[in-house]
Amino acid sequence: MRPGDAARAAAGGYAAALAFWAMRHRAALADFLFQNALPPESRRGLLLLLFLASAAGTIAWLTAGWLAQRRGDAAGRAPTLLARGLAALTVLPFAPVLAIPEIETQHPFLGLGLSAAMAGLAFWIVRDIGQVVADAAQAGGRPQRLSPRAGLIAAGCFALIYAVLLATVTVLRHNSFMTHAFDLGIHDQALYNILHSGYMRTTLYGPYAIDYLGDHFSPILFLLAPVYALFQDARTLLVLQSVFLAAGAVPVYLLAHEKTRNVLLGLALALSYLLYPALHGVNLRDFHQIALICAPLLAAFYLLERGRTVPFLIALGLALMVKEEAALTVAAVGAYIFLGKRRYRLGAGVMAAGLAYFAFAVGWAMPHLGGRPQIDTRFGGYIAAGAGGAAGVAWTLLTNPLFTALWILGNPQKLIFLLQIFLPVCFLPVLAPAVTWIPALPALAILLLTSAHTQYDITYHYAAHLIPSVFYLAALGMGRVTARPAGRAATQSLKMALAAGLLVAPLAVNYLYGPLINKNGIRLTMPDRHDAVVAGFVAQIPAEASVSALSDIVTHLTARRTAYLFPDVADAEYLLLDGDPRANFWPHEGLKARDRALRDMIPHLRSGEFGLIRMEDGVLLLKRGADPSRNEEALRGLLAARYEAEDLPGDLRETIVADPQASGGRARIATAASPHPEGRTALVYGPYTDLLPGRYRVEYALKTDRAGLDARVATIDVFTHRDGGLPRAAREISGREFAAAGRYEVFTLEFETDRPLEDVEFRVQYAGQGMLGLDYVQVTPVELWQ
Repeated sequence: MRPGDAARAAAGGYAAALAFWAMRHRAALADFLFQNALPPESRRGLLLLLFLASAAGTIAWLTAGWLAQRRGDAAGRAPTLLARGLAALTVLPFAPVLAIPEIETQHPFLGLGLSAAMAGLAFWIVRDIGQVVADAAQAGGRPQRLSPRAGLIAAGCFALIYAVLLATVTVLRHNSFMTHAFDLGIHDQALYNILHSGYMRTTLYGPYAIDYLGDHFSPILFLLAPVYALFQDARTLLVLQSVFLAAGAVPVYLLAHEKTRNVLLGLALALSYLLYPALHGVNLRDFHQIALICAPLLAAFYLLERGRTVPFLIALGLALMVKEEAALTVAAVGAYIFLGKRRYRLGAGVMAAGLAYFAFAVGWAMPHLGGRPQIDTRFGGYIAAGAGGAAGVAWTLLTNPLFTALWILGNPQKLIFLLQIFLPVCFLPVLAPAVTWIPALPALAILLLTSAHTQYDITYHYAAHLIPSVFYLAALGMGRVTARPAGRAATQSLKMALAAGLLVAPLAVNYLYGPLINKNGIRLTMPDRHDAVVAGFVAQIPAEASVSALSDIVTHLTARRTAYLFPDVADAEYLLLDGDPRANFWPHEGLKARDRALRDMIPHLRSGEFGLIRMEDGVLLLKRGADPSRNEEALRGLLAARYEAEDLPGDLRETIVADPQASGGRARIATAASPHPEGRTALVYGPYTDLLPGRYRVEYALKTDRAGLDARVATIDVFTHRDGGLPRAAREISGREFAAAGRYEVFTLEFETDRPLEDVEFRVQYAGQGMLGLDYVQVTPVELWQ
């Protein structure tokens, strides 16, 4: 029996008790950790619990050792395995800490540091256990090996599972109207018009059609057109993107196996790729052609390692066709081949081809097609004064290295981004030879030198360009780790530990920042009743008709020659509008997005140029030249709004809860124990909307447990600061006005205004009596005045 095992057993007991205590005291955990706030009696209880649990772990280990001696186990493997198994419990306390609300935003470096510690502990624990198991297997003469072919099949199966899962998730998001004109709609229309117009015609940029190649030079879309022809719909692109991203797991497996000659490590890196949070961000962010670079570039790296020149050039050529900036990565691959592989003719040729292609695409083809690279927009804060474009970026990069370092390292979000990129692969790229980083430099430079915060955010698609290089470098780093001479048992346990780290690390980062799987569960969106209504309107529009619609609706209408992003209307035959507050009114953004969009919609209802042909649930379908006699009714329907309580701001903390009685499955519920910051009592306020002159009815869906009592439970009002600080309409609600306890009932206010009202709020004040719940606030124009 080894003394070190006693420490492991005690640490396991200590950690299990600490995790148990943390789970029981989740509400106070943040104050305990960050402010050391804990009453003395609670601290004494915690100390006793930790002591007893540590003692229990040690006693269990001693008992196992005594039993082993009684049974004649001279090697003492049973107590050793028990101690190291108990040591695995040391990862438990991390879970409640990572579950602290907003730790990922308020303390991001702590959260990522704990994630790294979890991966390190997993590595250490599995190495320790693996050492014992490998020793036993070696002593028994039972070496276990997986066939490389079986590993390849397994990697393919994992990729297939990923493709099916992510295709399902993204199609459900699309069916729930959560995909956008920029960029799914653009690519859908571009693919449709390749088949029907002969070029990438798109009308989503404005009232005039453009050739999409002028905006982004992506000839690979022509290769997708035959597949798209089988099912001409935006969902085809979502499925294709999921398949392309999933396919990258196969060359990742082959790369890792090539460098380590170990099937387990190959599968571990392939799974790490499929669990990679940044990959999920690419997959969920609509469709973008840059996502198509992962599989061919990873295949090119593998074929380069195998020395298969012709297939390598084919794969690299496919990567080159994805987007204009891919040419810089191709040129960097050529430089790496020249300097690192010392294959001078091949390296020089690839580098020259990449640079020539970039010059052709950016310098001639895109301007010739009416577009231009977005360099000044994306790198505005970095470009040297008096310069512009790529030259301005190069001037700063070459002449002011200190500014460049501060530009990157002085931005905490960029440092967090780097941790989110390299932590899921256990920082293995750091162990790769310096020269092998050359292919990663263009993508890193684009992501880190940019002024646009979305480009160093793993929930967006921009990291797709970097992902292949990260996993290539990880495979190279893994090869260097496993190439170190050691005993057979030690080498096997090291590989098992490395595999464990490669699985724990991406899961931990996903838990904090994952766009698909995180502490809030899996992001699986199902279409609701309103989505079904909108889908019915979409189906009513003729397939060949020109149409203008909101961003998240138009993606269902872009498989046609002409579709505009509202407020662009141009020559559209149909307008499909939605006044629901939850709709996406982009390009209008911010608090007033809906109000500005409504101001764009109203003239089309009042001009007589379009007439209403259908209206339901705030959704309007207008046709050019149709009878406009119902347009005033349509205007009232458009301006009606239903605000779900959980979407409105409130003063009381922790009031948004799941509620099966509520229309959206969630509501705001206050109790007497709800904290009142600075004495404020608003259960909800906002939404600071603007109203036209007219008469309005406002309905508040409320419930309480004080039905039948005289005490006031709430005050509802309509308020705007433009009225001099007094509510335009108000009403106190007592328990006697409820027919039953715990059931939503509607309370109404009516008011009118002879002038436009700005920043209107529909407030509910909690009186501090019992439970008060709010499901929604419904605002309906009864009569509009000119």
